Amino acid sequence: MSPVETGGCRCASPLLAAQVFVHRRSEERVAIAASGADGWFQVALSPGDYVIETRVEEMMCTPVDITVPSDRYVRVDIICDTGVR
Repeated sequence: MSPVETGGCRCASPLLAAQVFVHRRSEERVAIAASGADGWFQVALSPGDYVIETRVEEMMCTPVDITVPSDRYVRVDIICDTGVR
């Protein structure tokens, strides 16, 4: 992640040291994870609707609403902004 990335472009490096919080839409927290050295995280969830919130030092990340079906995995792409313009 670099403060000079342009909008719509994928970052050249993974987002490290991100804390990932998973909530039910009722705001009940059901899981906490951390991204690995490759920028990926994995959380086992029951089928249902969730909100994924990510915290990274000095960045603002957009929460992501997801629905987990009973028959497959869900990939979540998280968008974070450094605020540098």
